[in-house]
Amino acid sequence: MPNLREAYLRHAQFYQTVLQSANDLYLQGGQRVQQGLMMIDWDWVNIQAGEVWAETQVEKDDRLAELGSDYLVASIRIVALRLPLKEQSRWLQVALGAARRMKDRFAEGVHRGNLGIVFRKLGHYQEAIDCFQNALAIAREIGDRENEGNWLGNLGNVYSDLMEHGQALEYHQQGLAISRERGDKRGESLHLLNIGNVSLDLGEFDLAAEFFEQSLDIARESGYKLEESNALSGIGCVYEGMLLLEHALEYFQNALTINRELHDRYGEEIDLNNMGNVYFKLGQYDNAIDCYKQALT
Repeated sequence: MPNLREAYLRHAQFYQTVLQSANDLYLQGGQRVQQGLMMIDWDWVNIQAGEVWAETQVEKDDRLAELGSDYLVASIRIVALRLPLKEQSRWLQVALGAARRMKDRFAEGVHRGNLGIVFRKLGHYQEAIDCFQNALAIAREIGDRENEGNWLGNLGNVYSDLMEHGQALEYHQQGLAISRERGDKRGESLHLLNIGNVSLDLGEFDLAAEFFEQSLDIARESGYKLEESNALSGIGCVYEGMLLLEHALEYFQNALTINRELHDRYGEEIDLNNMGNVYFKLGQYDNAIDCYKQALT
């Protein structure tokens, strides 16, 4: 039934453009964040249906393979706020297969790197490192400086998770240099945040606070809400480490407010766990249990 197939194709193509527009708005920061989130939420059922149909068509011809890749090549930021990690992995595996079919090295690198982010969040660190190393090699091969900086930062995050702080710091500093060279304020905010996290892990609280404050200033100036919430959470961790627990709680609550506005369930879980830890240290056990239960949910 060619007419029905054409209708499915046009539907999938249209909602891919809706997804891209929502992501573009989200990345602009400020008031555009909520506009992008409203757009994706309004059409989320159709966006998912379009992706599922494109997924079934990827192996049939290059035009449909391109559509399967395009669903995520430049919209993963906002999709990551709406899909559970395992679903993100499935979408990305499909997109990666489509990019490889088309021999699209840029898209392949993006999908590999984003798969690395999912693997890291799932605690699959070696798989994450492999993805980031492959993505980094592709970015350098094609001269993609933006994603070179991205994957350097993500490699640093994995090595931080593995407590290999010297290696982590080296990657983050390389990424920060690229972001500053390019005038990429979002990237600069993220790399400063990551360096702050390394300093925090090393117990260098004053230094960590300095990096988190720099990251927060850039995020607020530019309207980058997710980066703002991450920086607030980092400062909260500094205060917790210094046993200034009331201050820590305030920053975690502010981060939680932003993540709930963004419907970022992953970030919300982290904030609730952090708040539970602080309430526990304060001896407010009922509040701690309530936060832990919300995080578990």
